[in-house]
Amino acid sequence: AYNKLSIEEKDPKTVSTRSVVKSNILPSRKEARRQLLLKSHEASRAKKMEHKDQEGLKTFIARKKQICLSNIAINSKRVEMKKLEAKVVKKEEALQQSQVLL
Repeated sequence: AYNKLSIEEKDPKTVSTRSVVKSNILPSRKEARRQLLLKSHEASRAKKMEHKDQEGLKTFIARKKQICLSNIAINSKRVEMKKLEAKVVKKEEALQQSQVLL
């Protein structure tokens, strides 16, 4: 990753010009690898966060579903209790009527 650039540089000892080998503006292999690892790490972190968000959403939906099913069960139990209470009242009235007749 080196290019020979013709840069004239004066050497104070020889007072002559020479070509200097300079590195490209491109990053070194080590730096490129570090950047690639950093990008892959950021991508995996973003993926994990997205997974957590999806998992959080799934958990939220599951909780809401459970709450809804619980509310339905409670409401059906209330209706059942009202029916049974009405039945009890009817039976007590019938019992009182039968006691009056005796």
